[in-house]
This record gives sequence, C-alpha cells and structure tokens, in this order.
Amino acid sequence: MSQIKQTIQLLVAGIKEDLTHFQRYHQLLIEQQSLMQQHNSEQLMLLNKRHEKYHHALLQQSNKRKKLLLELGLSADDAGMDAVISALSAKPAAQVQQMWHALKNLVAQCQQQNQRNGELLASQQQLLNKMLRPDSQNEYCPNLA
Repeated sequence: MSQIKQTIQLLVAGIKEDLTHFQRYHQLLIEQQSLMQQHNSEQLMLLNKRHEKYHHALLQQSNKRKKLLLELGLSADDAGMDAVISALSAKPAAQVQQMWHALKNLVAQCQQQNQRNGELLASQQQLLNKMLRPDSQNEYCPNLA
C-alpha cells in the first residue's frame, strides 16, 4: 500500500474517531449546562475532569490531522481536506465528504453550546457579584460587616 493511501486512511479513521469524540463532548457540554443551572458544583467538578480529557484528545487528533495533511503537501485546513476528498473515487469521496460535513456541523454545535455555557457562567458570576458587592444603595443586601 502506498504511503499516500495509508495517510488518507489515517485521515478518514481520524474523522470517524472525532465524530464519536465530538458527540460525547457535545453531550458533556449539555450536561455541564444542566449542572450549572442546578448549581451542582460537586458533579460539575467531576464533569470538568472528563471535559478536559475529551478536549485534550480532540486537540491531539486535530494536530494529527494537520500533520497528515501537511505530509500530503496540502494546507492544514478545509481546502486541504477538500483536496483529499476530491482525489478519492466517487463512492468513498461521498462518504468522506458526508463524514467531514457532519464533523464540521458537530464542531459548530459544540462551539454554540460552549458559548451558551459561558454566557450562563458569566450571568451567574454577575448575579453573585451583585449579591456580595451591591453597586447601588437601592439594592437590598444584608450587612456583611
């Protein structure tokens, strides 16, 4: 088997692996939002450890994909993947294109969920700050002194 064919097979296997990891990662982000809404800090701490594990694995896979694309003499971006897909015969190209598109959609969903989680965290922090350090004398706050 040629080196190019092996590299393409590694790219495709990585996309399949990423689909599984990003699906799990997305579920973790949804669970994270729920735990933040419940103010369940114990479970949130445990979840964050799993979150970090997936984040690390996804980062490693992304770096591997970039390296493989560069080994093929392609740019390490969408254009590089498009070139790989274009080089495949019709049926495999369609399958890989579908997986690549699904992965990009899943990444976008994760980014959106992460954004929502960040906004929730920021609003909770803002509320906590208002309760602990009121800026206005018109706001009720028990005397903490």
